[in-house]
Amino acid sequence: MVVLLNLSLDCILTVTQIMFYIVASVVAILTFRSARKGLLNTVNTEYYKKVLGKVEELSEELISEFDQNSPNYWIKNKGIEQSIERIHDDMVQNKKLILTNKMFMPGVPVDYFSIKLMNFVNKIKSDPFIPSEIRNQVVKHLEHRAITMQRICLEELNNYINNVIHNNLEDYVIAKAPVTDRSKLKPSNIYKRSVDNSIHIDNEAMRHNVYILENIINGKLYDNGCGVSQVEDEVHKIRLFIQSYFEKYNPQK
Repeated sequence: MVVLLNLSLDCILTVTQIMFYIVASVVAILTFRSARKGLLNTVNTEYYKKVLGKVEELSEELISEFDQNSPNYWIKNKGIEQSIERIHDDMVQNKKLILTNKMFMPGVPVDYFSIKLMNFVNKIKSDPFIPSEIRNQVVKHLEHRAITMQRICLEELNNYINNVIHNNLEDYVIAKAPVTDRSKLKPSNIYKRSVDNSIHIDNEAMRHNVYILENIINGKLYDNGCGVSQVEDEVHKIRLFIQSYFEKYNPQK
């Protein structure tokens, strides 16, 4: 107190101002840190809301293929059937050319379902709101499935075209058809000779061949781990992984 009395008024004023500025600076820093923390918490909250929404959407999309009430239900997938029908359309329209010189080769249509899978992969491959651990598993599963489907469909549809045009279906090989009596699965010739010796298209044979090729392709998909029940098992594994991933962040545990 004695020291303060010995100080001049100017010195006391200067000391007071310094203390005021120090206190004001500390308060400003603390206020900024508090506001920043609150802002970051808000950003984090919104981010995790986005993450949860995206992963939920992804999970529902994966399982929708096995939901009977979903438009994506696997039995409603007519991709293989549509590809075969496109081949038949070409054969009907070019019947004369095929039967006269057998040089016509229709293109092999790409299965639209495998294209749909790859489009889905491209959509999620760099999605910033899907955690990388989850994204990697889903992308690996979908890419393997899409590539396998494309390869098998291309091989079998091309074999079918070649046999229809060049071998009249007589030497068509049934590879691992999922039935006991494989003789019943031999594709039928879609070109029939009438009584007047003219050639006509056998629509019943075309429908029969759609069934045959679907069975051959599905059998090969199972051989490569991409059959319907195998895919469903894999989807359940991925969904359970998603559950265990988010359980790590459950504050109640």
